[in-house]
Amino acid sequence: MGLMVVDASKCTHLVIGEPTRTANFLRALCVCDFVVRASWLRLSHMLGSLLPERDHTMYDYEFEKNFNFSLRQSLENQKLFGKGKVFSGITFYCSPHVRPPTQTLKEIVNAGSGELIESIPSVEKMLELRSLAEEDEMYIMVSCPDDIALVRDISASMPIYTSEIILSGALHQKVTFNTWRVIVPPE
Repeated sequence: MGLMVVDASKCTHLVIGEPTRTANFLRALCVCDFVVRASWLRLSHMLGSLLPERDHTMYDYEFEKNFNFSLRQSLENQKLFGKGKVFSGITFYCSPHVRPPTQTLKEIVNAGSGELIESIPSVEKMLELRSLAEEDEMYIMVSCPDDIALVRDISASMPIYTSEIILSGALHQKVTFNTWRVIVPPE
């Protein structure tokens, strides 16, 4: 009938009781076709065949309100932009103290076909990368208040964002650039 996978990037159905914005949820949302309530799995098992997902689609008004998103719209965005492609063509650079930890962010970005590098590029390197970039390639610096001094120089040549650009991008299955930008004050 189906099998359970440990690697969220290989799932087709995300079966959940209560939705929470965890790394596994965000990774699975990048690639799954359906997000269904646990009742779908129980009833399908009981009847010996997979039931139609539409009757068991997860909907949680409070969760969606808290994170200002629509799960239905996220799945539509995923189909529109391509399954597992929300971060395609984007390379994220992360400063050392971002939260969640860079390994967690890297797993989410990888599920969406992006790349995450755990370093701060030099201004020269960033200018070189941008000059050689294809039209569909982007380079984004992700940082946090604790690392502002570390990214001050690079902020003149590339925008700086909080980790929410990744978390929210995975949740919405659409990257929005104007919301999560960090203004780096001059020294």
